[in-house]
Amino acid sequence: MRGIVRKYGVPETVYRDRHGIFEREAKEQESLFEQFEGRRSPTQFGRLMKELGVHPIPANSPQAKGRIERLFGTLQDRLVSELRLAGACTLDEANGVLRAVIPEHNRRFCRKPGDPRSVYRRIAKGTNLDSLLCFKYVRCVARDNTVRLADRVIQARAT
Repeated sequence: MRGIVRKYGVPETVYRDRHGIFEREAKEQESLFEQFEGRRSPTQFGRLMKELGVHPIPANSPQAKGRIERLFGTLQDRLVSELRLAGACTLDEANGVLRAVIPEHNRRFCRKPGDPRSVYRRIAKGTNLDSLLCFKYVRCVARDNTVRLADRVIQARAT
């Protein structure tokens, strides 16, 4: 997302499937915090999209889900083959293959939009991307000025 925001700006909308990167799975048990709030907490990526003001468009219809699944299926099938054919064994080699494959894929399957205006907004001047593109957790400070995060206890102190 950092690369997209830096290169193009903030997308107005994101067309998405119901993948767990955007929202927590309904079958996951609600946390105590979620029970008190009366709503599910977003994932870290979902929180980022909200903070950036990106409007999600969920693919609810079978046709929309099919478009996304076909694209991902095509990419997953082709990319594995392309990586194998190129003999890519390292991350740098795989990224090199991607830099060659993506433009060719876009050339073959790209369609001109009905509305040529950009769907990206410039990031607001003075926005600190590092403060958005990070992990954020809600925690309570205990009486001994410690904070728990997963299996760690962090000592909080005034500077």
